Amino acid sequence: MEQVIKILQEIRKKLSNSFMCGVGIDQKEAQAVGEYLLNKCQELSTHYNSDNYLLKDLQEKATKIKQNEVPGYNKELAIFICSKLIERESLSQQGIVSNREVWH
Repeated sequence: MEQVIKILQEIRKKLSNSFMCGVGIDQKEAQAVGEYLLNKCQELSTHYNSDNYLLKDLQEKATKIKQNEVPGYNKELAIFICSKLIERESLSQQGIVSNREVWH
């Protein structure tokens, strides 16, 4: 599971260093970031159940970023989702929570 945390940290770093909210967002950059995020989500999907709602939400945000649909807002949401997934993975490694548990 260390690999999953590493991938999530890479995603969060890439998103944090990408376009800034409220600043004119280059459509090509948004598409590139969205494509990167979709590829990483595909990589992560091998580690999660197909019904994992956080991964589904992350994929949805990636698609919206790629399509330039309010990319700054969706970027911030994607960063938040990555943080939640990292937190969940850390707890799972400690045996506190299972990856299959649903957080409400």
